[in-house]
Amino acid sequence: MSTNEEAAITFHGSTFVELTFQQTTLFLDPVFSSTRRGRRLRGTTRPCDYVLVTHEGDGFDDVLDLLDEQPGAILVGSERTCRAAQGELGLGRKRLLDLEAWERAGEDSFRVTAVPIALPSMLDDSMAMLDDLGGSGLGRLMPRGAARVPRAGLSAGLRVLEALPLLGNELSRNLRGRPALGYLFELTAGQRVLHLAGGVHGANDERELEDIASLTPLDVILLDVGAQGVDAVVRALRLFQFGTVLLYRSQDPYARGMRAAPQPVHAYIEAIQEDLGDAVEALHFREGDRFVLPAPEKKDHARNAPARASDAAKPAAKA
Repeated sequence: MSTNEEAAITFHGSTFVELTFQQTTLFLDPVFSSTRRGRRLRGTTRPCDYVLVTHEGDGFDDVLDLLDEQPGAILVGSERTCRAAQGELGLGRKRLLDLEAWERAGEDSFRVTAVPIALPSMLDDSMAMLDDLGGSGLGRLMPRGAARVPRAGLSAGLRVLEALPLLGNELSRNLRGRPALGYLFELTAGQRVLHLAGGVHGANDERELEDIASLTPLDVILLDVGAQGVDAVVRALRLFQFGTVLLYRSQDPYARGMRAAPQPVHAYIEAIQEDLGDAVEALHFREGDRFVLPAPEKKDHARNAPARASDAAKPAAKA
């Protein structure tokens, strides 16, 4: 359990991020299992006070296991997510907190705001692959211009679709990505943490990111960089006032024989530092890393390299 003087973020691999502060433990998209030969292998869940879900992804079964085995844990997510968990487990209303985008809730030690994000769609993943191919030898084998689809043209097309009733709006949303929720945590001790998951990519609606950035200055941004282009991440971070961005990968991009090699995380870090300078820090957040948030009276955003979780006592839920 964290102490009143320390708030920390720990990355447990895959999508699983843990935030601890003032004897409170939050799990974001927790994963406790793995697969072998197509079969799901159960892991060991652990105690927490709240479990927050960005979307109903591959790890939702792990969320259900946790809620079933930890009767004190409260689920925070969209109305659809809470309804799915209630249908599976018969949870009472006291264990469900459904939030729409821009809704806020909180208790004595923190306040959380749900913010709208979109996870990359198949189209956006394909665009990132074409961008990578354009800079590789394979790009020279493709017809001229085929490896570099103009983003401005895509954005203009989406604006035209938005003007169409019903079908146009639905199609444009799907092209921009799968709807999900990010979370802004405002701790009563003063720290501000924004969890964007995989919600930064080439098909972002920049207006929504601007709205999120306008809420408050930030100490930390958590960002899952899968196959997203480096330029998309840098453009998005320009909108925010922040001290540190923690970059992690929820999936191993080198394990599935992708046709285009992804950019290494250090390429994102170098681009962020080149563009935004020494006023911010960008860190590679690896599995087992633990980042201690600066105390409110010491928010000078000094370098704070992650430490391995094994080097410190792992927090547990309050009794």
